[in-house]
Amino acid sequence: MAYANNSAVARSPLDAEHPRAAQHARAGLTMVRPVKCRMIGVSPTATYFKPRGISMFMLEEVSLELDELEALRLADFEGLYQADAAERMGISRQTFANIVERARHKVADALIHGKALKISHDAVPNEFPQQKTQISQEQNK
Repeated sequence: MAYANNSAVARSPLDAEHPRAAQHARAGLTMVRPVKCRMIGVSPTATYFKPRGISMFMLEEVSLELDELEALRLADFEGLYQADAAERMGISRQTFANIVERARHKVADALIHGKALKISHDAVPNEFPQQKTQISQEQNK
């Protein structure tokens, strides 16, 4: 721990001045924040979209996560402000902005370059169906 102006300043192992920084860098260790659960209020009926007339084996694929689809639904389909949409998903406004930007980029890439768009269910924990139902019921009120 280093001290500056009589106040304790904790150093992260990723800080260049930390005694173990070089050791962590050599080992390839990084500190990543855990992904916060996101409330998803949509269950897509179709999970795959592809350009017409092109065989599946010839297509590149873009994978759209469920949280990205939900961000597109809230921002573009329902027209919510980012702060309101972020609150519905249970995340910060900045996180929502990052998710919706990533989603728009993926959809644009698929449309412009003629790629298949796959809606991925991989990142959804088991507890989401209950949360999804909660959100859907709130929206119907």
